[in-house]
Order: sequence, then structure tokens, then C-alpha cells
Amino acid sequence: MKAVTPAFIERRQAKRYDLRLPLIYKAGLITESGTTLNISTAGLLFRTGQDLRSCSVIELRIAWPVLLDGVIDLQLCVRGRVVRESGDLIAVKFVGRPTLKTAMRAQAVGEGKR
Repeated sequence: MKAVTPAFIERRQAKRYDLRLPLIYKAGLITESGTTLNISTAGLLFRTGQDLRSCSVIELRIAWPVLLDGVIDLQLCVRGRVVRESGDLIAVKFVGRPTLKTAMRAQAVGEGKR
């Protein structure tokens, strides 16, 4: 009789969504850019060219893919801790509550005024 291998057990507490979004992060004196690979309510995985150490505190500003009222850019701003690194991939666990902040798009300024 063949041994039955248990099915893969997902240990993550939050569902991850595959999203490729540009981001800017600050870790200590370093400010760099990157791209998300996936994101959840608990954390994210992103790609960057910079080495970051595990346990580093990091601040992220992620370009949100939806405009507010069709003209206002949104950024998801969040703090986190680097929990894993592998080459150019960085895994971050969020610390605190993420917030959405707004910024006017340059081409939208002045539209509608005649």
C-alpha cells in the first residue's frame, strides 16, 4: 500500500493577490523603488535591486491602481518589517494600519475650468 502524502497546508492567514504595482520605499537612509509581486492585508512581496536585511523597518508608498473620482492618484502608505529576503525579492509584514493618501495627477490640474 502506498503512503498518502498530506495535501499542501496554507499557513498564511490572509489571501494574497497578484498585483504588479510600482512602489517607493524607505529603509533607514535608503530610498529606492520597486514593484509588488503580491499583496495581502498582512503584508506583501516585492522586487527591488537593493539588498535589505531581515528585521529592517521599512516604509512603503504603493501606487494604487484606481483613481479617486477618476482624477486623483491614490497611494497606499504602510510601515512594515522585512521578514524574508531572497535575491532581489523582499517579503514584508505590515506593522500598524495601512492608509490611503491622495495626490492630484499633473494632467488633471486645471481641467474643467473654462
